[in-house]
Amino acid sequence: ELVRDLTTRLAVARGGAGDVPAQGLRAELTQVRSDLDRLRVIAGRTDALEARLEKAQEVARMGFLDWDLATDDIFLSDEMLRIFGFAAGQNQQTLASTKARVHPDDLEKAAASLQRGVEGIAPHSLDHRMLRADGTVIWVHAEGERIEGKDGNPSRFLGTLVDITQHKRDEEERQQVFERITDGFVALDKDWIFTYVNPKAGQLLGRQPEDLVGKHLWTEFPEGIGQPFEAAYRRAMA
Repeated sequence: ELVRDLTTRLAVARGGAGDVPAQGLRAELTQVRSDLDRLRVIAGRTDALEARLEKAQEVARMGFLDWDLATDDIFLSDEMLRIFGFAAGQNQQTLASTKARVHPDDLEKAAASLQRGVEGIAPHSLDHRMLRADGTVIWVHAEGERIEGKDGNPSRFLGTLVDITQHKRDEEERQQVFERITDGFVALDKDWIFTYVNPKAGQLLGRQPEDLVGKHLWTEFPEGIGQPFEAAYRRAMA
């Protein structure tokens, strides 16, 4: 808006010089110069903000995408290009080229989650594998949601991707360590939710390990409340 206003006023100041008193023309040009200085400051701040946002994405290994639902054109941020292994400058992609990067074994669930997000049923949120341009496999956490257009129909879909490959590797190594433990072993989070139960613990507790993961310890085993091991558990958790 400021640029359009400046353009109009410059045209008037230059083209109408014969009809404008010199003092008024000087005043108009002075104001135009002042507004141009303001515009340069705003542009500088915008460039600095974009640079900081780009740096933040790089540090967090978080990429951003903007999907035009009408054309299926997708804009990828520079960090998204690095995650995918695309060359610099290939920010403009299509839905087809982006989906081609999803690991074939995860494509069905990724597409289903994405479709629910586009339809507004639920936000898109999923961990899945992707193929970089060089063929290597990475893990990402994807999130996104649709943005409503002026007519009430979804016009865009904004999403993020975070490279969680190292986290997945650490998780797999921890799982391998847990599985080598021959005694009964469980892991709980700070809210007393089972995060891991090895086969021996499942046997001792009379439950399948996968049935306990994600469940609350004291809800699943209320008979343990008030017993000596509850006090020991709470001391360990404190």
